[in-house]
Amino acid sequence: MRFSVILNLDSIRTIWNKEEMTLAMLWCWSLWTVKNDSTFNDREANRVSVVRTLKSEIEELKRREKERDRFYAAKRAEMEQFKEKSRGFVLDTREQVQQLRDSVSKLKSTLQFLQGNGGYLNYAEITAEEARKFELLAEKEKLDKNLASTYQYRTLLQKQLQKMLVSKNRREESTTSVDHEAGK
Repeated sequence: MRFSVILNLDSIRTIWNKEEMTLAMLWCWSLWTVKNDSTFNDREANRVSVVRTLKSEIEELKRREKERDRFYAAKRAEMEQFKEKSRGFVLDTREQVQQLRDSVSKLKSTLQFLQGNGGYLNYAEITAEEARKFELLAEKEKLDKNLASTYQYRTLLQKQLQKMLVSKNRREESTTSVDHEAGK
């Protein structure tokens, strides 16, 4: 007997869409709730109470759906803001790295010019330029580390968001299965 009921439910699932299945489950839930009130609380079961219970369940479902939509819209907006900030940071960092590369290139050409200038070397200028070169290379290394750190942070946030979404879906599925089993 139970096996045939399961087969019938499976065939209904293939015919009905999600909204129709939800409405059918809410209808069964309302009938069950009114029947329990009638049995255990000595309340009169009638069509009006069934319809009233069904309406309240539908309203609660709509409220939850709107709440869930607002939650996910807020999370999407947060992710878009984060992505935009990350893109801006990456662009700024790349620009700074390019400026550092240009400075290093300029320093190299100046050094080559000075070394090839008929044997004339101005050691004070060379020393100052080499010091500047090391400063620029240190700054470049610092920016590279900062960029790597930002990529790691972005990856961490993406993983956390993924975990939140999976957790939310599991809670919704468990709530749905508990409601479904309560309806049986």
